Amino acid sequence: VASINPDVVFHFAGNPMVNAGDGLIEANTILTDRILRGCGASNFIYASSANIYGSACPSYGFSETDTPNPESLYAVTKLQGEVLVKFYSKKTGLKGLSIRYVATVGRNATHGVLPDVIRKLKENPYEIELFGEDPGSIKPYLWADQSMSKTLDLGLMPLPNYDVLNMSPNDQISIDELVDEVLESKNLSPVKKKWAPQYAWAGDQTDLRVSCRFPDLMSSRMAIRAALGEI
Repeated sequence: VASINPDVVFHFAGNPMVNAGDGLIEANTILTDRILRGCGASNFIYASSANIYGSACPSYGFSETDTPNPESLYAVTKLQGEVLVKFYSKKTGLKGLSIRYVATVGRNATHGVLPDVIRKLKENPYEIELFGEDPGSIKPYLWADQSMSKTLDLGLMPLPNYDVLNMSPNDQISIDELVDEVLESKNLSPVKKKWAPQYAWAGDQTDLRVSCRFPDLMSSRMAIRAALGEI
């Protein structure tokens, strides 16, 4: 592929379904390689994922220096993408930054816990089935508008040859609490929560904490509320 030497490349393409199987290598790893071949010495922002850390979360939260331990094929492809960005940064002079995002919520989201909860409540306003065991997975959430604004700013800054950066608030919210936020936001009556641990998927991070260099990111609860204001 002939280099077109763009100034900045934001690579968010691929299959984002964390519990998917078929086609992930082609959609994530191979696609990333094809894009990198045409980027020359660009600033290159790669959308990675905190899923690469695995489920054994330390009490202080995962930092960028922790060794990745992917436990799903999706996480493997995200880590492969990081390796490719680092490789091309050495080979072509590309200025690469891999950003490890946590779950992102906001307008037009087509998958994830929040859209699934809203869909299920529309189908049945009296009972909702939730994967896992009460209170469900406890994770940080990002509001898409805020995280993308920071990502755009990073892409326009001088970047090192290669670096990795977590993008996450420094707190968490459980699935149980997330459902309550949806009910309150939409002025809905309380519902019966039916937990289904048999549907939990291999590699899910049930208790995720991630350290971040952005102290001004809004909390997970505020991110959920901001997203609900857009839906």
